[in-house]
Amino acid sequence: ILSDLYQDFGDYEMALQHAQSAYEADTTELDYLADLIYIYSELNRLDDALTIAEKMVAQSPDQVGTYITRADVHFDMEQYDKALEDYDTSIALKSSNHYARFRRAYSHLLLGDTTKAHKDFQRNLQDAEGEIEQVFAMIQLGMTEQARTAVDSILLADSIYHYERYNVACCYALLGETELAFATLEEELKDGYTHF
Repeated sequence: ILSDLYQDFGDYEMALQHAQSAYEADTTELDYLADLIYIYSELNRLDDALTIAEKMVAQSPDQVGTYITRADVHFDMEQYDKALEDYDTSIALKSSNHYARFRRAYSHLLLGDTTKAHKDFQRNLQDAEGEIEQVFAMIQLGMTEQARTAVDSILLADSIYHYERYNVACCYALLGETELAFATLEEELKDGYTHF
């Protein structure tokens, strides 16, 4: 809990100390490993994050989230081929994972394979109704009016939380709505959100 509080304040060095203590107390708890990976990533210590992600996959090879977590680290390291392998595995384990399909699509884009990227965006367009991954798909597929309507409805939802609001701001930016993007991010800052 202390690690989470320090993360909320943006003090990742202190968060790391508490997360390491929690992990040392129980090295089998996946949440502690995930916490360490997140903190190392925020500190731009991606090699350390990858080391922990490797442990996580070895410890729980049947868990979808372990592959997504390691894929995200590879993605941040710009190792898109390796990220694709893990996104593929996570989708094979759970085909309805819209986040993994979204990240896989962007990995394909960054590797120059627009055909495979658009296939994943099309799938999220069909299957991720009402979710932010559907809006990103609409933007990538050139459906700007539909994307604008969808992102507005997500922002107005009562259940929106910080991570979604941040993604809404990203969607506005991609749609060229910079004032709305900044206004949304400003609301996040007022709420104490620091993960940008």
